[in-house]
Amino acid sequence: MVIKMIEIGTHEFEINPKIGQPMGGYWRYNKFIKGMHDPVFGNILIISSNELTYSLVVLDELILDSKLVEEMKQEIEKRTKIPFKNITIHVNHTHSTSVTVPEPSDDDYPFLLPEDWDVQEMRRLTKERRKGLVKIVSAASEIASQQMNPVKIGYMEGHAEDIGRNRNRPLDGPVDNSVPVLRFESTIGNPPVILANFGTHPTIAPPENCLISGDLVGSTRKTVKDLLGYHTKFIYTTGAAGDVSTRFTRKSSSFAEVDRMGHILGAEIVKTAERITTFEEEINFHVKAEEIELPVRKLPLLNEATQIFQQVKKELEDAQEAKKDLGVIKKLTENLEGASVQKRFASLSKHEKLAFSKEKFLVPLQAVRIGDVKLIFHPFELFSEIALNIKAKNPKTIVIGYSNNWLSYIPTQYAFDENSYETYITLTTPGSYKTFEDAVIKLLRSL
Repeated sequence: MVIKMIEIGTHEFEINPKIGQPMGGYWRYNKFIKGMHDPVFGNILIISSNELTYSLVVLDELILDSKLVEEMKQEIEKRTKIPFKNITIHVNHTHSTSVTVPEPSDDDYPFLLPEDWDVQEMRRLTKERRKGLVKIVSAASEIASQQMNPVKIGYMEGHAEDIGRNRNRPLDGPVDNSVPVLRFESTIGNPPVILANFGTHPTIAPPENCLISGDLVGSTRKTVKDLLGYHTKFIYTTGAAGDVSTRFTRKSSSFAEVDRMGHILGAEIVKTAERITTFEEEINFHVKAEEIELPVRKLPLLNEATQIFQQVKKELEDAQEAKKDLGVIKKLTENLEGASVQKRFASLSKHEKLAFSKEKFLVPLQAVRIGDVKLIFHPFELFSEIALNIKAKNPKTIVIGYSNNWLSYIPTQYAFDENSYETYITLTTPGSYKTFEDAVIKLLRSL
């Protein structure tokens, strides 16, 4: 539909977890939150016309589960009257914050905590966190819905080298270095709203860190606000980060390096936003959602999974003895962690395996068209090659993962050929990425 005028409402708010909550990322370090380095945030962006209203919720959180998404959407719908189907919940995979221990359904990915953690105790600790997030997100959505103002919309794509690199193939592996930026410019003088997307694990802070931090997301946000003004609303979404991280680009795992890399990415976002000079006021505005089915990877039997684990362990020990490059050691260390997780999956009962006990699982997709720009939301940690293929066939598309659920990785063929960390823990079969890719392209073209 062609719309004469678009209005948006926004609200930015802190979502800092309490001290003592389990820390989200790098669970093998058995961490609990001890303090705060810098706050973590949530953002609401409501886009509305006379005929259609859509809401995007973005949180500096690690992962989602379907029950938490459902509870948030229900409360948002209740308080704002925005239809459930027109709401997206996205987390940008920030690691230095809480983990909202999932309460999964049978179609969800089975969530494994460190073996020495008491799952029931963790759920008790995070139950209040989950309730708090639902409450604050729905309240923030109501505030945003009461602050609607007319805007014109511009788009441009920047480029940021040396932030993310393919962590499995650092020399020649695919990586999406594009920095797509949507700028919502108020026609009544309100500060601009900047929505940006980048495809890397936003992880630079040391893995043993126990302080709340937005990490790369937080540093990038601060840089954007420092350059464009504190009242600028900045929304950071994470793209195809499945096989991309800062492992081979960061100088160190430190908060000083978090600041340096955030300056680079934030400056590129600001430069791109400031280069936008063409804005649309009459735009096509559509929202469409659907679910697709993908086949479930069959887990090896426990004895097979144990043999795989022992083989990967020996590969790591041999590499350490040969004093291989630290990047190789890091990759093999993660492979061992993945093989360990697969072994634990294999030991679970059929009931505990959740989606792994099924032949197929459901994947929620949501597509939004804003003028010539299309956004596709999905629940995976997507490999770069898939996003690049989607964008090649659909220019001006922003591919956003970690949305409306979290269903782990969707690797491409090279990862299965090399037995990478992601293939040991994925729910998907080799070749499933092509089915996913085709479904996304078809959905985008239907807008």
